[in-house]
Amino acid sequence: MNDLKSKLKKWADKTAKAYHELAMESVEKPELKLGCNLPFYTQSDLNTIDGQPELLILAINPADIYDTKYTYKGSDGKGQIENTEYWHIPNGMTGDKLLNGNPVYPQRDKKWLLWQRLSRILKDGGVDNLLLDERKLVYTNIIYYATKKAGDIPHAAWNLKKHSIGLIKLLQPKRILCLSIPLCFNNLPLDEGSAKTLIPKKLTFGQMDGIPVYGIPHTASRYAKEEMELVGACLGYLFKLDNPESVTAEIIAEKFADKIAAFKSKKLVPKQSHIDFEKLRTRLAEKFGEPYYVNSKTVRYHFTGHVQLTATTADGGYLGIGAKSNSKDLPDREIYTPLLNVHGWNCRKSDAWYECKRFRSYNNIDHIIEELEEIQKAWIKLYV
Repeated sequence: MNDLKSKLKKWADKTAKAYHELAMESVEKPELKLGCNLPFYTQSDLNTIDGQPELLILAINPADIYDTKYTYKGSDGKGQIENTEYWHIPNGMTGDKLLNGNPVYPQRDKKWLLWQRLSRILKDGGVDNLLLDERKLVYTNIIYYATKKAGDIPHAAWNLKKHSIGLIKLLQPKRILCLSIPLCFNNLPLDEGSAKTLIPKKLTFGQMDGIPVYGIPHTASRYAKEEMELVGACLGYLFKLDNPESVTAEIIAEKFADKIAAFKSKKLVPKQSHIDFEKLRTRLAEKFGEPYYVNSKTVRYHFTGHVQLTATTADGGYLGIGAKSNSKDLPDREIYTPLLNVHGWNCRKSDAWYECKRFRSYNNIDHIIEELEEIQKAWIKLYV
């Protein structure tokens, strides 16, 4: 066994143990409300890695539309552990099984829209060859627990991101591509002063231990054709440079002016939400009291301390949390913004908000109220 294989084995054993223990603690100590009784796995097969990867793709977490559990200990349900026909881990996840990755990963080209869109983006940049060599490509997540949506990742699970960061430090890839700026790029320990925005909300750059790190919107989200062409062209340009850290937003704006103009002229029309705004207003008033500000599109409520909650039908409908004074100088932004990011709040409209979240991200109004109650409780604890 070569040195890299040995180190990966040690990393996998330690990681599988940590995720397993937190999942089982969630089962055995429900009063802690850890919420981590969830299946977990990484994505690409790490046994195929042969030397330094050319590209490491980092997404948020695996998607699970079925609300699966890690274990249905003591019942007749079939969780990840009990599903011996598929996972073969009757005694819990092992390091060897974790290294194998997601059994569905080999079918990604046909089954995953996110992969098809990523391939198209990199093809537009002339660097799609990076997706072809399994020995030099890693696709993984910052969190390995699977949930229906990224906003459903339990707060306790974020303590385990150190394991995905440890994998990056072990592999030392030549470049990292984050699929999500708020929940991937912003959660990495980037070198001080290295992070910068090249295209607002579309392309960021930083370095982690000197490794170039790029952030783009998750490729499971909606992209206009012009947006894919723009992001792809920029990544292709940056990937081929020996010193991408020297590139500025001004250089990108000048070099890709035509593609930026084409994208701006073809921006996606905001998708309208199915949330009934009048019913939402009523439920929010029941929870937070009558709004202190109302107009035809917007209502504002006292949330906690100096903070207000806004609900508006503007731009397709969204919620926002910010200062009651509408100031852009928000106190403790570095504390509260990550709390909102964990719940999928990641579409901030301006610096007047800690963060925002679109109505269409929710299944129903009950989901909104439950999430806001959880955020408010956590917020108050941090505030005190």
